[in-house]
Amino acid sequence: MKTLNVLGLFLLALLLLPVVCQSQTILSYSYDTAGNQHVRSLGEEEEEEEEEEEEEEEEEETPIEEIIAEKFVVHPNPTDGLVIIEWLPEMTQYIHDIKIYDMNYNRVRSVYDIYENMAFADITSKQPGIYIIVIRLYHPEVDTVEKKILKDL
Repeated sequence: MKTLNVLGLFLLALLLLPVVCQSQTILSYSYDTAGNQHVRSLGEEEEEEEEEEEEEEEEEETPIEEIIAEKFVVHPNPTDGLVIIEWLPEMTQYIHDIKIYDMNYNRVRSVYDIYENMAFADITSKQPGIYIIVIRLYHPEVDTVEKKILKDL
């Protein structure tokens, strides 16, 4: 009888061991600037701290393309047709042209209404869907900035 109790306790311990071990693990996610899930990891608290330190190091090494792209804003997004493209004043000198393409990179419209630090585009007559706004630059390090916009019904 004692052997049966010991065997039962042993089996119970084997069943509960993974649960006890898993209770200390942490499931963590990180997200890119667009809000998309970027990394998923399962690990101990120490690993999470190491990942945070790595992310801080990565933030210091932001590519110039991302830095320049953040200086441009397209709104409203989603839009019903009228699109406003704005940028920081120091970027005005670098703007070559602005064009709008569909997802197959067929040119839909060229933007000519360019002002000091903004431009306007009207895609009211276009079909609902995702469009790519391509801003070509005369910048020494970055040729183009692309922004996506969703046109509603």
